[in-house]
Amino acid sequence: IGSYTHIAPHTYLSGSQGGINIGYGAGLAPFAAVYSAVEDYTAGHLTNPSVPPDLRGQKVGPITIAPHAAIGSSSVVLAGITVGLAAAVGALSLVNRRVRPFEVVHGNPVRRAGMRVKDRLLELDAELRSRATAEGIDLPICDHQTGLPVARGPGLYPYRPDGLTLGSRPAA
Repeated sequence: IGSYTHIAPHTYLSGSQGGINIGYGAGLAPFAAVYSAVEDYTAGHLTNPSVPPDLRGQKVGPITIAPHAAIGSSSVVLAGITVGLAAAVGALSLVNRRVRPFEVVHGNPVRRAGMRVKDRLLELDAELRSRATAEGIDLPICDHQTGLPVARGPGLYPYRPDGLTLGSRPAA
């Protein structure tokens, strides 16, 4: 769980089997539920945790909630899903597919409702990084396509402004 992350009361995180990674600045609203393991009720398997595992159809996979992603109230995120950098999931949504960076989704199942303003969000992230550094907080460097951490350390640039690659320094 990253710095500046908010997990509201009554949020349910079930990650003991597949794991859950929550990036810095992410937010999970009240009653959101995140499951890294779910049962398949459609493929002719028995269900119930008391039934031996070989008779059940279970999907297990890590969940990544990237930096600055927002999960709305009473939404459910299923196993193996990535919610991308600065993506937003509306309230009461079922997240059964990958949510791309900066994408806004809602519904059951989720569908695209729009896109967030990427340039503005990256500017605000740069300001947060500056303040974090001043407070002695080391935020991971993230790929802006996947939202996944790629490096840590001073002097590394988190995004690819002007075509620079991750970790490169601008010319003097």
